[in-house]
Amino acid sequence: MGDLEYIMAFQHIIMPIAYEFDPQLVLVSAGFDAAIGDPFGGCKVTPEAYGLFTHWLSALANGRIIVCLEGGYNVNSISYAMTMCTKSLLGDPIPPVQLNGSTLRPPTVTYLSCMETLQNCISVQARYWKSLAFGKRLPQVSGENNNEDFLAATLQNLDITRDDVQGAAGGSGNSDQNISLEASGSKPKVKVKTLTEFITEHMQAFENNEMFAVVPLKNCPHLAQLHPEDAPKSINTNQPCNECSSVAENWMCLSCYKVLCGRYVMEHMMFHNIETSHPMALSFSDLSV
Repeated sequence: MGDLEYIMAFQHIIMPIAYEFDPQLVLVSAGFDAAIGDPFGGCKVTPEAYGLFTHWLSALANGRIIVCLEGGYNVNSISYAMTMCTKSLLGDPIPPVQLNGSTLRPPTVTYLSCMETLQNCISVQARYWKSLAFGKRLPQVSGENNNEDFLAATLQNLDITRDDVQGAAGGSGNSDQNISLEASGSKPKVKVKTLTEFITEHMQAFENNEMFAVVPLKNCPHLAQLHPEDAPKSINTNQPCNECSSVAENWMCLSCYKVLCGRYVMEHMMFHNIETSHPMALSFSDLSV
């Protein structure tokens, strides 16, 4: 297994749990056994991927991260991988991970094995971590398909269709010859699928919890309930929770300006909402509302 499988593990399991755990310090056992070229690890993780993983982990614990070099059985692999990790720690740009090359594309059986392992891990860990209990499944693959095939098939369903092209995305003929140009401006006349049309076509997937849609609103109806004239002139984002004195992850109610902890601590702000129906709160962690 290589970059692709490790990236999926990071995105679907490691980082969600890490954010929920909210560590004060991150310790990395940097053995690089999974590095490409390691004779015992047998994996194909590139130095660029190690740099990317270090970048992701640096977002935890306010950047307090210790990378301890240990193990590894290929001096060249360790050297290049540690170089990328160090560049990431210093804030230097690192080369992007390349997932399109034939040498990095995992065999089908490897990819399927990875997906099965991730599914099994999530099904168990979801009992203990709220960040994994989202009820959505990873893409199902079979035969010769891999993640690139799944992505391509998904994007094909979102293709722009033209009113004057027979068969739309699945039609025949040369598309260059079938584009009709308007008289004014000579712009192609196109029809874009609306979100409603896309949802209608994929209703079964939504019912099976394989997909979900977020429809943005143009305004927030709760804003009318706020009274900005009563707001404090300044906000101390280091204030502790009024109930438990925690400073791990706090929110300020924008109706009564109480400071309470979030759902991954003692859930006091969530209970406050249930008791008072105050609808909006400001996060001290990322200033979201």
